[in-house]
Amino acid sequence: MFQKKNIITAIELGSSKVCVLIGVADKNGNIVISGHGEVESDGGICKGEIIDMDVALEKLSAALDEADKSSDEQIDRNNIFVAVTGSDISSSQGVVAVMIMDEDRKVTEEHIDESVRNAAKGLQHNTRTEINCFDSYFMIDESRRLRNPLEQVANKLEAFIHVIHGDSNRIENYKSILNDVGFDEEPIPVFSGVASAYGVLTETDKESGVLLIEMGAGTTEFLD
Repeated sequence: MFQKKNIITAIELGSSKVCVLIGVADKNGNIVISGHGEVESDGGICKGEIIDMDVALEKLSAALDEADKSSDEQIDRNNIFVAVTGSDISSSQGVVAVMIMDEDRKVTEEHIDESVRNAAKGLQHNTRTEINCFDSYFMIDESRRLRNPLEQVANKLEAFIHVIHGDSNRIENYKSILNDVGFDEEPIPVFSGVASAYGVLTETDKESGVLLIEMGAGTTEFLD
C-alpha cells in the first residue's frame, strides 16, 4: 500500500513579488521543494496589505500556475499556508493559572493543554485574529520557572503564552483572495518572521536565543 504524501503549499504576497512553493514533508517533518512560482507584484500588494484585489489575484494565479507546472506533485488544497506581514501585526503575552487537584498533584498533559488554551483565549478580541501562538514558559507554585512542567509535583501551574495577532479584516482579505483562486479550505496564516525562523534557525539558535531580522521590499520584521 502506498503512503499518502504530505504535500504543503506556501504562499507569500509581498510588496515586490508573489511567491509560491510546493513541498513534500517526510515523516521527520523535513521539506523537499518540488515546485516554485514567482512573479512581480506590480503594485497589487504594499507593506503586507492587498491594495488592488484584481492585480493581486492576477499575480497570485500566475505564480500558482508557474509552481504547478514546475512541480511533479499536485497541490493539496487542504494544506495551504500563507505568510502574513504588515504594521498591524503585534504580539501579547497572556497568563492563566490552573490548580492541580489530582491526588498525586502531578502536572499532566491535560493541565498543560488547559493552561495554554485558556491563556491564549484570554487575549482574543473581535477585531484581532490569532496568527501564531507559543508557550513562553511555565511557573509552578509561583516560584519555579520551567520550560516543561510535565510530571512535576505542584499545587498551581501558570502558563505564560506569547500570541502573535493581526487585524482581522486584513487577514480576511488574504483568505478571500485564496478563495477566489479556487481554494475552498481556509488557509493557515503564518507570521513571516516565524516562517523565516523555522527556515533558517537551528535548534541551538532557538534554545540559546537570537534576534532574527527580515528585510523585505516593503516591511522589515524582527523576531527574538
